Amino acid sequence: MSELAAAAWLLGLLIAAPALRLHARYGFVDRLRDALVLGCAIPLLLATLHLLAPWACWGTLAIALGIAARRGYRPESDDAPIPYATAAVVAIAAWPNLIRPLLDGDSLAYHLPLAASWVQHGSLWTTATRYWWYPAGSESFAAGLYAIAGPFALGWSGVGALALLGWRLAATARARFALPAYLADALAAATIAALPLALQAATLQNDVWLAAFFLEALVADRASGIATGALCALIKPYGWIFALLAAFVRRSWRYAAVALAVLALWVLRDGLLFGTALVAPRSTGFGDGSLGTSILAHAPAALVLLAQTFARYAPFAALAWLAALGGPLLVRDRRLGLAAMLAALFFLAMPFGYDSVGAPQLATGASLRFAAPAIALGALVLAPLLLRYPRWSAALLWLFALQGASGVLAVFWNDAPTRSALLVAALALAIAVTARRIRAWLAPLAFALAIAVAVRLAGAHPLDYYRDAARARGESTGIDTWLAHAPIAALDGWGLRIGVVNVLAPQIRTYDTNGRAPCAFARRTHAVLVALAQPGPPARNRARLARARRCGRVLYDDRLAVAAFFAY
Repeated sequence: MSELAAAAWLLGLLIAAPALRLHARYGFVDRLRDALVLGCAIPLLLATLHLLAPWACWGTLAIALGIAARRGYRPESDDAPIPYATAAVVAIAAWPNLIRPLLDGDSLAYHLPLAASWVQHGSLWTTATRYWWYPAGSESFAAGLYAIAGPFALGWSGVGALALLGWRLAATARARFALPAYLADALAAATIAALPLALQAATLQNDVWLAAFFLEALVADRASGIATGALCALIKPYGWIFALLAAFVRRSWRYAAVALAVLALWVLRDGLLFGTALVAPRSTGFGDGSLGTSILAHAPAALVLLAQTFARYAPFAALAWLAALGGPLLVRDRRLGLAAMLAALFFLAMPFGYDSVGAPQLATGASLRFAAPAIALGALVLAPLLLRYPRWSAALLWLFALQGASGVLAVFWNDAPTRSALLVAALALAIAVTARRIRAWLAPLAFALAIAVAVRLAGAHPLDYYRDAARARGESTGIDTWLAHAPIAALDGWGLRIGVVNVLAPQIRTYDTNGRAPCAFARRTHAVLVALAQPGPPARNRARLARARRCGRVLYDDRLAVAAFFAY
């Protein structure tokens, strides 16, 4: 049933999106944006009221559908060109992850645990995870999906953001810079095919979310821009900076006031929970997240490494980021150019841009995702330059898009089923052409079918994927298998990515322990403590597991993991 629930929820959001419609002119990209806003707003509102549950989500969606029906929307009135290349890139980038359980490290470490904790408690007034203070922007969309359809539909959260970014780039390039449709499509496809963006297509990482809603706040109509700016302020701990930057570009004090008000409400929520928090924010926060981990702090050597990393992993992203850096000189809209330049400079000054607690970030290309807002605006800065040689520019952009799409396929190629992404992309294009010219109902039907098939495949054998991932890291613990069938009600993770538990056993209430007093924490939460060895000195891991064994009755034990429960 989770397949049907996921398809009904996501299709319902698209149908209900005109409930937020504020103007007569309303195209597909506006509908997609409002569907994402609605998908965030419903769980966020319900979680604030301690009502986050499937029945409440469906009931609120029904109300939105009623409002949308009164306002109306005629699909045939949207005559904007379909960005076919962009659609193909979205399909190729997303499908490999959509048909697998969630495997991305950050998604399992804190994005999913945060969303799952709200669902498990029916409320956002909880401090069950290490990053409970983290702003609720994109995670609220994931919470809605998790509540409605379970863990195997979560990848669709990232698909919507990537599609919105691509469609909006193409639409803006046509409307503001008079690019022909084929050239605007090529520009958008090349942008979202860049690996730092494309690899987030079906994960819970939120850099593409930030880029998409930063762009929306900049270019959407004034009323819609205020709403998207508010959501932008809640995406990542620094999303409010980009929301205020959008307010500056649009010369709107209302934008700034709404963004600051939303931020203030979230800070108030954190403040109210601070005194009773299970895990103190200062013990998890940003760790060594100071300017000392930024690219600027390691210049000029880090700038050389940045150029090498861009060239190796994302050459078009390098071009777009450089264009953003020179924005005020390259585009007539000085404020847009200034926003692009500031976004590019912000990337250089961001914590973790160079490394994170000793782990390389820039050298591996992992931190290039932080440049997503600058890359998106840099693509628009390039738009006027492309008009000088439109056909040659389009050909080059298609090569960049092909290079990025090939890179995505190469990442997943050893997993044979993911190769079907090429067939899915071809089918998506064929259906898009047919729906526009012959049968309009074919597109939503195919979309619902794709969701159902992807959710079914992702949930077919998730345990095998996590076992393979553990073997790839050189681990041979059977803790994942035990957790998938363990008759326990609550779990404290110590060194464990509790997102794995949220996927394999969503009925288990999960907590993050900070490691300082794990036994006391487990007793306080009435939970089984699961300790997992971490990369590092063997003596430290032996001490960790020995400490876990002393917490109570041992339920599971091997050389890499221990599960123990304190019996009262």
